[in-house]
Amino acid sequence: RLDVATVCLGNMGHARGAKALRESVAEPQLDARVACLAVQLDLHEDAVRLLKNCKRYDLLNDFYQSNGQWGKAMETAEMYDRVHLRTTYYNYGKHLETKGDVNGAIPNYEKSETHRFEVPRMLFDDTQMLENYIVKNKDKQLRKWWAQYMESAGEMETALQFYEAAADYLSLVRVYCYCGNLDKAAEICNET
Repeated sequence: RLDVATVCLGNMGHARGAKALRESVAEPQLDARVACLAVQLDLHEDAVRLLKNCKRYDLLNDFYQSNGQWGKAMETAEMYDRVHLRTTYYNYGKHLETKGDVNGAIPNYEKSETHRFEVPRMLFDDTQMLENYIVKNKDKQLRKWWAQYMESAGEMETALQFYEAAADYLSLVRVYCYCGNLDKAAEICNET
């Protein structure tokens, strides 16, 4: 009887639990609502059992993530909750980044396919490490981004190398024209 549980949580002065239980009314399965109550009462094993019983692996994944059980969260996402797999990897990457484990965060950002934005943001203060990552990664979008960054910093030779590696011919022609090398720009135009 969840209505009685709400009153009991109120009498206990457990405002956060009462609020979470009120919000869980939107869940269609009774076991999912009871699992919410179990979480608020620190009955974690019961919550896991109830969530598995009603096959709410999305909530189970969230539960594991919020408790720092990342191995179980990723296992649950890989086996039963594929819809949230990339989100789980992203959240784990953010967790590792917060702890200062940059080398652990990078593969998780790659698995979540957010590495084109997150890794440059994370490594921006260490340009040598960022450049090494981009060279090793061989991702054309990352190489183009690095070329644009080098161009903005006035490093035209490095920018040309990375534009060429990214096969961005328009930018190559633009930079060669800017540098006054019109013959090379015309040659690229004719070839591509």
